Amino acid sequence: MSFVYPYVFLFFLVPLLVFIYLIMTNKSKLDRIFEDDLLERLKVEKGFMSKKVREFIFFTALILMLVALARPVIYKGEREAKIAGASFFVALDISGSMRSKDIYPNRLIFAKQKIIELLKDAPADEVALGAFSKQAFIITPLSYDKATLIEMIQGVDTSYINQSSTDFSSIVELSDEIFKKDTKKNLVLFTDGGDVSDVNALVSLAKEKDVTISIVLIGTQKGAPVLDSRGEIYRDKDGSMIFSYANKDIFALAQKTGGMAVEASYSKSDVDAVLNHMREGEKSAKSIILKDQRELFYYPLGLAILLLLISFSSLPRRRL
Repeated sequence: MSFVYPYVFLFFLVPLLVFIYLIMTNKSKLDRIFEDDLLERLKVEKGFMSKKVREFIFFTALILMLVALARPVIYKGEREAKIAGASFFVALDISGSMRSKDIYPNRLIFAKQKIIELLKDAPADEVALGAFSKQAFIITPLSYDKATLIEMIQGVDTSYINQSSTDFSSIVELSDEIFKKDTKKNLVLFTDGGDVSDVNALVSLAKEKDVTISIVLIGTQKGAPVLDSRGEIYRDKDGSMIFSYANKDIFALAQKTGGMAVEASYSKSDVDAVLNHMREGEKSAKSIILKDQRELFYYPLGLAILLLLISFSSLPRRRL
């Protein structure tokens, strides 16, 4: 038997022992007022357990809960599983223009919903999440756990938004670090296109890193004012409103790197098209190693709950 989280003992065992010591040595208010022999004569014995027995059962329950928290398992070895899915890095644009409201309720929230749709349609795919504006960073590494990925992307809000311009080269370089030596490096950008000054330079960088870029363009050609963190219209130095438009020039980046470029819509056809395009290049299933183990945590946890119920119970003592 082994423990999946053995560090739980390191973090909690000493505080638990200190807690037990304080409970055992601390006197109640009555103990501080009366002498021990006088207090024994004043007490009315109604319980079926003494105080020491009750405390022992309670402390045993706490220790068993600690054991359950460490997650004991019986390790049975490893097995290989085949997964016919793609691996890709989903990156969300968090530049200031993503607050614009030309698409309901705004570009950022709409883009997050499209990412969630993509994740739900990719149960067998390995996905990493990231965000970028002037710089790029990883939200989660590559994972098959879509529930966690969805929860993480839902946590991205307007506080993440950086008012600076968008630098696409940073997210391309980050993609290369995530996939490392993988031959297939798929990057999916959810962006309004930003202000791409040199697409050819980005294409050269992507080809150098062997990154295939797909784009889901968020926003409209009509555009909308850029909003600041207070929801007010962002203005330049002369007081003019700053507008942001969905920049289709970014589509060249996808076309020249072998990716797919689509405009976001209220249907699922956009993310489905991107997923299908990435899966076309997957000729064979991937092999992943899974640990075969039997979970045992419910045994100490169940016993701990039973002991807690006993320690807190107050059954009357039967008198002869």
